[in-house]
Amino acid sequence: MRTILRNREILELLGETGQLSVPDACERLSLSPATARRAFARIAAEGLAEKVWGGLMRLNPATTPGYDMVPSSLRDTLNAE
Repeated sequence: MRTILRNREILELLGETGQLSVPDACERLSLSPATARRAFARIAAEGLAEKVWGGLMRLNPATTPGYDMVPSSLRDTLNAE
């Protein structure tokens, strides 16, 4: 049950800000970085948010503050040399 409540809190924060980083989630929800990353991975796997480098972003990036965050699916392509 704690996982469901945690995910709901993360989604509420994400709805308010448009993006949420691991350090922000740790600070605001008193989570460890590992717990925040696991929760972010679950939320992204369920299709509720887009996983980006270091955090989560709302699914509609055109209306999201912080639109310039890079989705994890593109990270490797951009960093390839």
